[in-house]
Amino acid sequence: MLTFYFAENQPNTYRLQITLTLAVSLSCEILGPLPAGWKYCWDSNTASSIEYNDWLCVTKDYAEARLKTVVREFEKFLDGRDAEGIMAMILLTG
Repeated sequence: MLTFYFAENQPNTYRLQITLTLAVSLSCEILGPLPAGWKYCWDSNTASSIEYNDWLCVTKDYAEARLKTVVREFEKFLDGRDAEGIMAMILLTG
């Protein structure tokens, strides 16, 4: 499940924050190093989510475009991963 919100950074400027809650808790960084701004969130020894904290502050008018850009970039990153290898790692480490 993916959730997002824009935190007010300064008056009329906002920073995007995204949380991708994982359906399966992972015991390793299954996707390898994540793109800039993204990080694994660990609960003890398992990753329960992947989060993104944007470095760019945007106005309300640009917020939706920024969200789409960040999601598109992450989807592009995921397309470059080996889906079968990731599923095998989930089975082996889960």
